[in-house]
Amino acid sequence: MEEKSTPSRAVENASAALKMVLEAQPGETLLLVTHESTLNIGEVFAIAGLRLGMIVKMVTLPEVHRPYEEVPQEVKGALSNFRPEVALNILDKSAEETPFRIKLIKTETSFETRLGHVPGATMYLLTTGPLALSEVEYQDMQANARHLQEILSSASVIQVITRLGTEIQLSVKGREWVSDVKITKKRWGNLPCGELFVAPQESSLNGVLVVDGAIGDFGVPPKVLYMHVKDGVIHRVECADQRFLDEVRSFLAHDELAMTVGELGIGFNPKADPRSPNMLDAEKAAGTVHIAFGNNIDFGGRNKSETHRDFLILDPTLQADGKTLMRSGRLLL
Repeated sequence: MEEKSTPSRAVENASAALKMVLEAQPGETLLLVTHESTLNIGEVFAIAGLRLGMIVKMVTLPEVHRPYEEVPQEVKGALSNFRPEVALNILDKSAEETPFRIKLIKTETSFETRLGHVPGATMYLLTTGPLALSEVEYQDMQANARHLQEILSSASVIQVITRLGTEIQLSVKGREWVSDVKITKKRWGNLPCGELFVAPQESSLNGVLVVDGAIGDFGVPPKVLYMHVKDGVIHRVECADQRFLDEVRSFLAHDELAMTVGELGIGFNPKADPRSPNMLDAEKAAGTVHIAFGNNIDFGGRNKSETHRDFLILDPTLQADGKTLMRSGRLLL
């Protein structure tokens, strides 16, 4: 690894993420798990960790064994012997390896490590994308998250409207709002970060959702997607692009709970792109709201679907119990 060949700005941004989100400290152990295709990004985080005074170990997963189905022994051995206090999975995106990634996360969190998970890792994320943030920008995001969380913790009814025709209402009464801007032993998180989310009451969502931002694994729809929801369940989907509509309908038919609401999220990352094909980028974008249908067991819900798909709404106006918190995509804090 040659530090001189690594973009200095990328290293600075990786360092900011380690310090501000994972709260990395000098002397702590850092384990990096990468694919060969994401090794260059792993090296950036390794240099950042070393500069912070951390003890760094990297495990690179050989391409020859892909797609991975089980956690390799080398990773298990590193967890057992190295005992990382901080870990990062810096992986490329592969639908085939979703079950492997779930197993990897469960294995790592069993060692009580502070885990950051970066599927779909690219250098863009660190150079100009949603991981290209300074410590001050992280502080601003964290302040926004705290303020919103305080306001929304006692909220019951959320309304979202847009100029394109989104008009929905749902209940979050009794459900806990979760922020992803800090990663702890108790709650692993994705990088990039920058959202506040909740599992709404599963039967509470009613209205029309007009989707003009990214959709998980589908990117931005070629034509606006209309989703009609009653009592928490999608009962009609419309789109002028028939081929795209058929793909969405096919996914939503995965199981009986795939069309039941699972999440409401609010993005506030200033560098995230709401039209990115990588949903972990898009859903963090400042000035957006996303609704997901499917599984929400991990963050306080009751939907046990095998799927979870996010649908992004641009420039929304959001109200909590009648109080406007976002107007046309602008947070009113």
